[in-house]
Amino acid sequence: MKKIALYLLAVGLLLSVTACGGNGDPSGSVDPASTQEPAHDLSLDWSFITEGDSGGLDTVGLYIWEANPSQYEFWKALGINTLQLCDRGWYYNANDFSLRSYLRKMADGVASAKQAGFKVYVILFSNIEQYKGPYPKEPTGIGTKFHPDDQAAMEDRLYYLKMSVEAMKEADGFTIFAGDPGGIPNTLGEGDVYDYINFCRQAADMIHETVPQAEININPWAVTMYETPNRSAMTAAFWLRETELTKIIMEEDDLLGESLGLELACHDYYRPLVLRQYFQTQTIPEQMFPTKDDITAVLNKGVRRMWAWPYFLLDEADDGDKGVNNTTLPQIESRYIVDYVQRVRQVGVNGAIGSWSWGGYKAKMLNTYAFARACHDATVTAEQILGEFAQAIATPDTRAALTEVLKYVENDSNHQKKLPVVFRKPNFECSLFEADEALALLETVQPNTNNQFPLAYSPKEYLKDLKARVELMKY
Repeated sequence: MKKIALYLLAVGLLLSVTACGGNGDPSGSVDPASTQEPAHDLSLDWSFITEGDSGGLDTVGLYIWEANPSQYEFWKALGINTLQLCDRGWYYNANDFSLRSYLRKMADGVASAKQAGFKVYVILFSNIEQYKGPYPKEPTGIGTKFHPDDQAAMEDRLYYLKMSVEAMKEADGFTIFAGDPGGIPNTLGEGDVYDYINFCRQAADMIHETVPQAEININPWAVTMYETPNRSAMTAAFWLRETELTKIIMEEDDLLGESLGLELACHDYYRPLVLRQYFQTQTIPEQMFPTKDDITAVLNKGVRRMWAWPYFLLDEADDGDKGVNNTTLPQIESRYIVDYVQRVRQVGVNGAIGSWSWGGYKAKMLNTYAFARACHDATVTAEQILGEFAQAIATPDTRAALTEVLKYVENDSNHQKKLPVVFRKPNFECSLFEADEALALLETVQPNTNNQFPLAYSPKEYLKDLKARVELMKY
């Protein structure tokens, strides 16, 4: 238990004790009418998001898989300056029109994002065989891995990766990904982190030769998959080993530097799946990874792009988690998003890439706002974010009521419920204790028909979905 105490002290996490009402005392409830109005009116002017940044990160980005011009205006208003796409060329049949058609689509996506003013990066997967038929698309969706020692297979992979890089040569940079998909299953024999490191070197050389001006990062997400026997991600050993292997990558001579940046998930700072495994096995590290010293050592190598990459932070989903599937309804994790961004900023990252998907663009609208807001302003609070967001959604006389409902929903978030209790943030103080109370208050909220802020979708639709989200909380 000593490790748990040390970890909690280092992280600064507090025990959350109630379902609503931060201190569990009804006398601490908040009257919506007395809620303090934010200093800015987001519905009319959002220049404050990026003007006069207080501790803002250089890179504020989203991993979006494929380009989505319908959301560009929303993202630009948030000060999102970088979009990260995902090359899945391996998934398309190289022997018919499928791969060529896909690469044209991706090239057009890069061009549209660049034209809109974003920097664009493209993720490249590692040891996945190129699909060559007979169907238009690879039927499993996860591809077939090959051992990196198979030189013929590696040459084939680099050949098709070069085809992708050439097609998307207008991109500002490329990220060389490790696992998920990728890695070395037991059936392929022995493997280790140096198989990934060697792949990074080969892929980086190919990119430099093909597009000399392109920037390159590596992202060791799920690099543990390169070792055998394969460890399950549902064990603490998987994540502890991922930290060890990532440190090897960070310390490798002549790898990271001015021409090769680094993206790290920083799982220890946010991820319920990881923190549950640590807590259940009493293997919580005495220090979170990465530490400030870890990041400083990387920056001292001349690395210019040191980015946090918190997949599964802007949504309530995570691998293997169980619970009510609210992925199509509004999700609210502002406390955890602000906390994460503050902590990775403190250890020295100069950018952060949040995750976003077409299927979840409505569900993640508030979380996307919270992420961008926190990346641009080190002083912003979660409660302040909810109040600002309510300005764009509700009329001036009903914004305070909406803010209360938003706090009530966040206090019940799946992300929070999936964390061990000792890792939960204190709940918002809130005047609502039952779903029926929240529904009654929500009925008084009127959509802001004069909103000028370019939301992902309309206030009226959002309030309808929020009601459905609260309805689920009755059961």
